[in-house]
Amino acid sequence: MSSRAAVISGWVTVGAGVVLMAVHYFAGADGDPEGWYSAAGFAAPFVGAGCLALVGDRFAAPLLCVAGGVALAVMCVVSIIVVPLIVPAGFMIAAIRNTSVRGDAVVVAAVFAVGLVTAFTILVFHQDPVTWSTPDGGGSSSNIVTSTEASISLIVVSVVVLSAIMWSNQRRRIAR
Repeated sequence: MSSRAAVISGWVTVGAGVVLMAVHYFAGADGDPEGWYSAAGFAAPFVGAGCLALVGDRFAAPLLCVAGGVALAVMCVVSIIVVPLIVPAGFMIAAIRNTSVRGDAVVVAAVFAVGLVTAFTILVFHQDPVTWSTPDGGGSSSNIVTSTEASISLIVVSVVVLSAIMWSNQRRRIAR
């Protein structure tokens, strides 16, 4: 069941996540409390969505492609910068066409999608730190990703992707 569109979409999404990480890191002001770790935590759900599509294609589990696509589509509504990722999300979701699926597999894929969206939600909708001080006396608290939030994001996304690999591999062994 190799879907070239799902694989390309997965890699595009992983690449976009890396670009988002770089933008998040380099867009910060001097004195900004965020660093590379916060940027990695911010990008992790996007990279995770792409990884789900790649794992889904590798293990012939199109529901994982769908899970990655649905999570990506939900995350894309937050900012105009990521709206173009709706296109790869659509291709990931389309990987399910002409495929029959079991009900328990739908539940597992939904849990993976919810995990990614939850990690992203924690990063975006949270209580920001009060302020920080910059050399020029300025400071702000607009949507800062703390180390704790970044850690939660990285851990949740890692668990989702590793669980998807283990689930897919186990499913493949049972099917033999």
